[in-house]
Amino acid sequence: MNCAVISAEAQSASFNFSASVLELGISEEVEWPHVAQLLLYVTVMVLSLLGNLSVVIAVLTQRSMRTTVNYYLLNMAVADVLIVIFCMWVHIMKVYIFRENILNAYKLGPFVCRIESFAKMTCLTACVLTLTAISCDRFIAILFPLHAAARITKRRTSCIILFIWIVSAVVALPLIVYTKLYTVQFADEEEISYCGSSWPSEALWSPEKSECVLVYTMRKLYYVIATVTLFFLPIGVMLTAYSFIIWKLWINRVPEELSNTNNNSLHNRSKKKVVQMVCYVLLAFIVCWMPIQVTVLYSQFRDDSNTQMPEWFTTFSSFATFLAFANSLVNPVIYGGFNRQFRQAILQLLKCKPTRVQEARMRWSTRDGTMAVRRTVTRTRDPSNAIDTCQDTVMTISNLVA
Repeated sequence: MNCAVISAEAQSASFNFSASVLELGISEEVEWPHVAQLLLYVTVMVLSLLGNLSVVIAVLTQRSMRTTVNYYLLNMAVADVLIVIFCMWVHIMKVYIFRENILNAYKLGPFVCRIESFAKMTCLTACVLTLTAISCDRFIAILFPLHAAARITKRRTSCIILFIWIVSAVVALPLIVYTKLYTVQFADEEEISYCGSSWPSEALWSPEKSECVLVYTMRKLYYVIATVTLFFLPIGVMLTAYSFIIWKLWINRVPEELSNTNNNSLHNRSKKKVVQMVCYVLLAFIVCWMPIQVTVLYSQFRDDSNTQMPEWFTTFSSFATFLAFANSLVNPVIYGGFNRQFRQAILQLLKCKPTRVQEARMRWSTRDGTMAVRRTVTRTRDPSNAIDTCQDTVMTISNLVA
């Protein structure tokens, strides 16, 4: 049988929504579990937005926090804010607000239809590459400290961040090209719009089905290559880098470091604290985003002739979607847990009471010469916090030398 008779219209009319693993099933009734899920999503969205905005404000307004690592964390906070703005609220509108629509019509317009998947892929790629850049930054600073001053600069960090966003946008570009809003006219209904993918397909004869089936080879290659090279491969690089870092800081300590209890001890403790924080961020990222990557790979390697997803897939993809979005909330919590300045900025933003920051310059001598640093003292209502804040500032200063 000649499968070439399948027209392009018939291919596009299939509305291949299987590539979008972030869709939930549509139900005719609104139940209490549905309401609970909606409230949970709204809570995560609001807290994620407030937490990440506070991180952005803290780094931009407090000069002592403008380190290379914090610049990368600022970049991740921006990516999380974009996920909330362009992805999370769209998901809430599609799945919960318009859930009563049994035909699952798309009511958010062609722009949102195209930009949602693009923004999601762009921000995910930016987060992965940013975490990889942080691991390389810490790898050089800790294993090659003599080269760190020349290779780790704020200017170079800014260029790397710009390069990360350019690469991320280019990677996600096919999702804008091959995502569109379809309009269908039913016999006794008004026109209904659907948001779906329009990847090139090939009609092949299936002996098992005794009919022609559409095979989306280009779509499969895109998702597989993107998932492997921009998720699993960077994670492997990061795990390798942090293995060497942990070996250097916690295992292979030289006798000088063991005997010196003053500057070097404080310096190493600061490095360890930064590494611990970044490792927790990486662990949270893997836990939150791994399930959604599994669903992507499963949806691409399943039988193309079977357009119906199994029942378990809908439940699992729903859980994976929420977990991925929740990562935007987890990150500010980790930052605040390991850095008092981040924590104070988050609390002050939630209380709508800005902190007053006084900056004083001080100089100290290091083995390589004299370096100018900034000492930040944060005034709060509780005087007992002043000592702890100064201690955290010293830790930040030690990190600058790294």
